[in-house]
This record gives sequence, structure tokens and C-alpha cells, in this order.
Amino acid sequence: MTRRLTELEYINTLRVLTGVTVPESLVPDDESGTDFNTLGHYQTFSPAMLEQYEEAARYAIGQLLAVPKNRERRIVREDGAENMLKQKQRQWDERNEQYQRALTVPKGTTDFTKFGFKNDAEYMTAFRDAPDFYLPLLRHYLDNPNTESGVVLYQAGMGPIATGISAEAEPGAEYIFKAQVAAEPGMPEQSKLLRLSIFQNREKKTLDYFHISGSMEAPEIIEAVVRPEPGRFGLEVGVSDLFRIRKSNTTAIQRGGSIPGYWIDWVEIEGPFFPEERDRKRTELLMGKAVTDDTAPAMIEAFARRAFRGKPVEASFSKQVGVVYQSERESGKSPDEAMVAPLAMILSSPPFLYLGEDKSDAERKTITGMEMATRLSYLLWKEPASADMLQAGDRLLSDPAYLDRTVDSMIGDPRFDRFVREFFGQWLQLRKYDGLIFDKVKVAEFGRDRKHFAKEQLYHFCDHLIREDLSLANLIDSDFTLLNGTMATLYGDVETGPLGDEFVRVALSEKNRHRGGLLGMTLIQAMGSTGEHTAPVERGAFVLRKFLNSPPPPPPPNVPQLAHEDESLSVREKLRIHKEIPQCISCHRKMDDMGLAMEQFDVIGLWRERENGKAIVTAGKMHDGTPFADFSEMKQH
Repeated sequence: MTRRLTELEYINTLRVLTGVTVPESLVPDDESGTDFNTLGHYQTFSPAMLEQYEEAARYAIGQLLAVPKNRERRIVREDGAENMLKQKQRQWDERNEQYQRALTVPKGTTDFTKFGFKNDAEYMTAFRDAPDFYLPLLRHYLDNPNTESGVVLYQAGMGPIATGISAEAEPGAEYIFKAQVAAEPGMPEQSKLLRLSIFQNREKKTLDYFHISGSMEAPEIIEAVVRPEPGRFGLEVGVSDLFRIRKSNTTAIQRGGSIPGYWIDWVEIEGPFFPEERDRKRTELLMGKAVTDDTAPAMIEAFARRAFRGKPVEASFSKQVGVVYQSERESGKSPDEAMVAPLAMILSSPPFLYLGEDKSDAERKTITGMEMATRLSYLLWKEPASADMLQAGDRLLSDPAYLDRTVDSMIGDPRFDRFVREFFGQWLQLRKYDGLIFDKVKVAEFGRDRKHFAKEQLYHFCDHLIREDLSLANLIDSDFTLLNGTMATLYGDVETGPLGDEFVRVALSEKNRHRGGLLGMTLIQAMGSTGEHTAPVERGAFVLRKFLNSPPPPPPPNVPQLAHEDESLSVREKLRIHKEIPQCISCHRKMDDMGLAMEQFDVIGLWRERENGKAIVTAGKMHDGTPFADFSEMKQH
């Protein structure tokens, strides 16, 4: 069977060949629906996709051949306390001057321009908002003595909510970001989280999160390796975005109180660092020689053999690639520059883009050792097999014990994380979770940071099951879960010691056994919601689809969705009304009770005993009519 490389596989394969990580934006997105993206009906191809592959390949080869302008390593550091204090003082002076001027405006005035205001809106802001919002929030910053020695970030109105630094990136270089930080006394555990983001090419992307344990007496240094594209880039460390905390903190300051913030002594970028892998790949491509018209053909031929993963390089293809090189040279390009187009042609050709067996022998029923090695590597690591693995391919076929040892070794490698994220992400259709928008008022404690860690919890749990060779029954129910500090604080019902960024295994007791398995996780329960209300029908359908292999049919046409207008009704009562529609009864009878058994989980999976002041009833029947008393008993069936 032949299939095209997925987006992740294409990016990884280019990196293995060139040492360059191509931006996802350059590679065609995978088509997907309710299945895996490697299935045939998601393997369409178009001229536009070919152009994207060529662009991505040109980027990779261009970066590989690019010569850095400056290899000198340097440190750029910002300690912006003084500038931030000046900025806040200037803002306070301006707001206060406007407010004092607004106090002189006689009652009944209609023309505010006479008093130096642009319009009535500016006057109202100065008169009403300055004393209640701007002035107290700015004064709160200015009066904090810690702002003299560092920038203090606040999860409140007027912030500041972030501080950053910028630098110029060389092609193929890595940079180390560092910051010395501390949480001021009184910082709630749930707020001790900072986010690192990168700004480049008018885009902002989250790179990492840090659970902060440093104090004013003993600050800590947070650190991350970043790999920006060539050119100007910026790095920013900022607070998490918990709406409810931000709102309550702002109110506390407005009422004359004080809140703790994050003290940032300094931020710095060190680099460039040039990974040895990039230099090795360049040497491998150029065969240790300078590119000339005489050496280029052999370089291109050798690169094609590596790129095609053991498939033969047809003579007709080699000739076409050679013509492209000559055409580039005749257009006035140097030998180095002329290499980009033919190598990009190789990296966007069918033998590279497609995985599969050589069909030249139509009668062949078995795969070769090299094909076995390639299959195994792309399955578990999403990248091409190494030269050693290809060489041992025949042994993978003939020696079951060796195959077992190889698989165990590959599962123990960090690269196995790619399989976990691809497989479980597609099996559970996590793109739906990525697209969920949560009500900022009803679930204000669930910002994008916690949304991120909820997804990480699921991945770490599934990864743990496979690496530790545990029963897959743990997906349904387990006597343990995996938590980090952020998720432990969110749940609040699992006793743990102090936890940081890393996910660790935590034993569950009978009191909190509802946290066991996938169904006890925020991500799964959030997917069974609208982002505002729980959706027990979807939760029940999830159990049918993923655990019972009995997916429900699509809903019949012209049937209204479950209404939420009457907030006094419980979800069970609303479903009872919905099921009175004749064409809905048969399917809802199979899945509603299983979904209602999970009603003690709210929209983001927090455990509760009551809904709208009423006790939540969780007893019901399985899809086959087997009765259960509650959520725990449902999982046992």
C-alpha cells in the first residue's frame, strides 16, 4: 500500500535530511475528519499542494546552504525596571492631569474642546474612568518598592502583563532565553504560571510554560532553547490569562487593596549556537567539497538516494534534475544557488512524498527488510529509518526477538512522543477540543494556559500506559492519573504534594477515583460540552464511539437542538423533553444515560454534587440495558 507523508512526517523527514525544521505554515495541512489522516480518502493531491511542497523544500535547502553572517556568540540583556517605572509615571501624570482638568468643567457643558478634550468621550474617560480605574491601578504599580529593581507583572488591569526582548537570528541558529523571576509573597498557587511567547513575521506563538517557585528572597532562573527563523524576532514572558483572577485582582486594587505580582529582574537572549547536526548535514550534502559544475551531479545523485529511502533513482529522473541544475546555472546563479532548485525537486517528487513498496515486481507478496525498517520508523517515530536500522532490516523480518527489542527501544526514545500525539490526537479527534471556545464568565478559571495543560495531561497519561506496558483498560478506569501543578490546582480534589511543570503519576483513592482513566480528565469532559453548558448526549456518544465500538448514526434532519433557555431545568429534565420527539428515542435511549452519568463533571471537568441547587442523579442504563447506579459503576461495565 502506498500513501503520502503526513504533515508531521514531511517536516521530520526534511529535518533528518537537512537539519532544518520547516515552519508548519509552509507545508500542506493534513486532511482529516473522523478517521486517521493516513487513510486513502484523505490522501488527495493537487497542483497547489505540489507548489507548497516545493516552497517548503526550497526553504530547507536554502537554510542548509546559507552561510551565517555572524557566528560570534553574544548576550543581549534587558532589565527594564527603570523604563517601565518611567512609562507608568508618565501614564499616571497624563491621566491625573486629564482628571484634574475634567474637574474644572462646569456642569451642563456641551463643548468639551474648550477645555482641551478632543470630544465628549475623552472627557468622560478622564472624569469617570481615571479615578476609578487608571489612577489607582497605575499608583499600585508605582507604590510597589519591588518595581525599582525589576519589572513587576500583574494579572490585573493596566498590567503590565508581559515584558520582552528582541534580537537578530542567524540562519540555522539556536538561542537560549533566560529570565530571573520571582513570585511576590501571597501569590496564589493557581496563578504561579508564566508563558514564554515568540514574535516573528507578525505572528505570535506560545513556546513554553513555567511554574514559578522562586521567591523575592531566592529568585529562580527560567530557561528555554528557541529556534527562530532568520531575521528579527522577539521573546516575551507574560502572565497566564485567567479571566476571573484578572477581574478580581483589578477590583481589589480599585478598592484600595494590593495584589502580588511576578518580579522580573532581567531577561536575556544568548546566541547564536549552531547545532553540530546542521554542519554535519551540510558536509554530507556537499561530500566535503566545494560545489562546482563537476561535483554537483554526484552530490545531487547521492542526496536523491538518501531522500528516496532505498527506492531506486531512475535514470530519467536524474537526467531531469541535471537539466534543472544547468538551467539555474545558465540563468546566472552560482553553483551553490543552483543547487536549491534540483534538490527541492527531489524533495517534492513522488518517491520522496510517498511511502510504500516498490511495485516493479507485481508478483511480490512480501516486503523487504529496508521497507520493514521504514514502516517501523514512520509508525513509531514519524521519521525515516536511520542507516543502521535500514541495514538491520532483514533481521527485523527474520528474528522476532530482535524485532521486540527494537520496538521496546524505540518506545523508550523521546521521539515516541510523536506517535502518542498523532495517534491519540486523531483517535480522540482533539481538533474539536482545539476549536472549543469557553464562556469567559462561566468558566473564567479555564484560560488558554490551563486548556493547554489539560491536553498535555491526556498525552502524558497515554504515553505512560504504553511506555510502562500497562493495560489499555486504564483508558476507561485507573487507580492513578498524571498531574502537574497546574492541573492539580485546577481539579482541587486530588491530594498531592507540591508539583511543578512536569507531569507525575499520582495515586487515586476511593474518594477521588472519578479522576481515573480518560473520562476523569478535563479534556474529555470539555469535549462533551458546548464551552458554556455540558452536553451529555455528546458525552454518551463518545463512550459509544471510542469504548464500545458502537457509534450512533447522525441525528435525523429537522430536529431542533437541545434548548438551554430555561436555566432552572436540569440537563436530565431538558433531555427528557427532547426525547419525546419520536425519531430521537431509539438513539438517545442508548447513549443519554451514559452521558448523564457524567453530569457530576461540569463543563471543564470539575467535580460537583449539585446542578442549579438540585442533587445530580447519575443512575441509568448502559446501551444494552444493563443498569448502573452511578458514574463509577458505569465504568465497570
